[in-house]
Amino acid sequence: MMSFENLKKRLDKEVLFHRQVTTILNQSEDIIKNISSNFYIKGKYPFDQVKSTSVSLSFRQDKIIFLSIDKKSLLKQNINNYWANINANYVFDNVISRGINLYNGTRYKFFAEVYKQLNKKNTFTTIIGFDFRHYQPIFRDLIYAGRFAASTSFGTAHLLYYLGSVDNCINSPRDTSNNIMPGINYVFQTIATNMRGFPQNARAGTSFFVINNEIRWPIIRFFSNYPVSSKFWSNLQLIGFYDIGSAWPSNDMRIITRGPITVIMDLDRDPIINGFGYGIRFPLLGYYLRIDKGFGIEKYKISNKIIYISLGTDF
Repeated sequence: MMSFENLKKRLDKEVLFHRQVTTILNQSEDIIKNISSNFYIKGKYPFDQVKSTSVSLSFRQDKIIFLSIDKKSLLKQNINNYWANINANYVFDNVISRGINLYNGTRYKFFAEVYKQLNKKNTFTTIIGFDFRHYQPIFRDLIYAGRFAASTSFGTAHLLYYLGSVDNCINSPRDTSNNIMPGINYVFQTIATNMRGFPQNARAGTSFFVINNEIRWPIIRFFSNYPVSSKFWSNLQLIGFYDIGSAWPSNDMRIITRGPITVIMDLDRDPIINGFGYGIRFPLLGYYLRIDKGFGIEKYKISNKIIYISLGTDF
């Protein structure tokens, strides 16, 4: 990634180039190298100390290379896709930091973006959504943190959301069953988090919402009447949480074929899933480590018990 920023005057300007190479095994068991190159021009205008708007224009090239493992894959031609994008955001943020992962105030963002594939007719997608967060002091350094986020995509192509797990998860649990609704043209994918108590892909679809509730308790600071000099003990936190979310349309059918017999099963799953649990947060080797144990609820009973190890702060 390379970036140049000009922060003179009120309008902030940025030019950015980003390139990423990933190798994956697709559903057809082809080994694919995907080279994604992105060029952005961004502008951000603050109305005052807490409100701002931003707009970015971008061009993206996705090059798909089929790596040769047999004669069939050797004969496959590379695929190039070219996309143009415009993205707009409105941000309100009056949050005051009281320490790592401890805030007071409210922040929210509304966003909209449009993607158009340049080398294919009638292929475009529109994405809209919001992310609202509020941090409320309860007593001393004990705080409540709440979040409500939702997004949807529409058009001739769609963004696929995988609901479940947490951001920056090291052990990354994932549901390997096919929860993706067939017959929809998906062109991009992303994860919808946090939804603790469930693996990634617990639900999947072109729309999602999540509600996260946390009680954050810096236990040493809470009981101490003096400043805690140790960075570790000062930022050690215990967490209690409750998450609820959904992604739709999600595939609830399972097709099982054995010889001449085909069975179609309706799993009758809850469209909305819930999870609760507890966790601990502490700094380690320059990172903020999060360990959560989540209990997933389906059909009014606990269906999963999952431990998440991840890096980062907030939700």
